[in-house]
Amino acid sequence: MEIREKLVARSDITTSRIATGLIGILNNPDWVYEQGRRTITIDGRQEVVPALGGRRFSADNARVIEIDQAMRITSARPLHLGYLGAKKPERSRATDELYLNYYPGARAWRAGKTISEYEATVQCMVP
Repeated sequence: MEIREKLVARSDITTSRIATGLIGILNNPDWVYEQGRRTITIDGRQEVVPALGGRRFSADNARVIEIDQAMRITSARPLHLGYLGAKKPERSRATDELYLNYYPGARAWRAGKTISEYEATVQCMVP
């Protein structure tokens, strides 16, 4: 699957956070076939995310992201990645949030300016 997005300010605006390109990652502690953690590898560096631990991190300039060696996300241009681990189940599911386009904090944009632009390929790694 390919994902492309370009955000352009239609008017002068201040954003408090930009978080787009969301991929939900189920991370449940007690479900069948679940291990109670996810291993996220970003350009060769591993991050272990315990289920319901609320672990959060970001990575600028990410080009290759793997989740449990089951899913691979690649981008020719650097991604500004954000991972927000769930703190509690919602609707009986613990779903971590992986944002491919993540800019925390306030920023001001002028009308007509490009806020962000990215494209990524999402692949299944399971045979």
